[in-house]
Amino acid sequence: MALARASKYDVFHAPYRIFEVECDSSRGPGVVQEFTWESGLTETVRQKFNEKAMDSYMKQINTWKTVWQNNKRPRYINETVWEQLIVHWEKDDTAATSRKNSKNRKSDRGGKGMYVHNLGACSMSSKEDQLIEANDGNPVDRLQLIKEAHTNKKTSQIQDAVIRSVVDLVETRKEALLSSQPLSDDGDSTGASTNIVALGF
Repeated sequence: MALARASKYDVFHAPYRIFEVECDSSRGPGVVQEFTWESGLTETVRQKFNEKAMDSYMKQINTWKTVWQNNKRPRYINETVWEQLIVHWEKDDTAATSRKNSKNRKSDRGGKGMYVHNLGACSMSSKEDQLIEANDGNPVDRLQLIKEAHTNKKTSQIQDAVIRSVVDLVETRKEALLSSQPLSDDGDSTGASTNIVALGF
């Protein structure tokens, strides 16, 4: 199992990237993998890696917190990290921030209802990766991602009133933009895709 080990930095005030990962030797060398890519893609790879790492890091911290709230301790965790986690969670300002965030999530946003998504435990970044993979590795536009993340699979409707109004607005403007573009020889609206990107949110 992977164990998070804190460096000399304070475990909660340092970014996730300063953590080192210790792998159980019983799992063998198969744990380590090497990946290569074109040099021009390095910054994109770094950005995606950071997004994935941060998402994984935050999920792990939240999982540990739930275990702690149930008066238990995870089986695989460094003792120093666990002790520092408890100190952090027991701080008054940490508890206050947690209550504030919980209240914000449950806010009706001025009568527009609570924020609702259909991602489950999946992050927006993970959902985007799934859509890209399903699209043969090609990028998907932001509107498609937002719709996928907020559409109820049973009703095929966007439950969140705010998100629904934004999607409707963007689609209306998209249709207007497409209809205003001259058609090219292959029947496509020239320049439309470039302009539509500006409608993202």
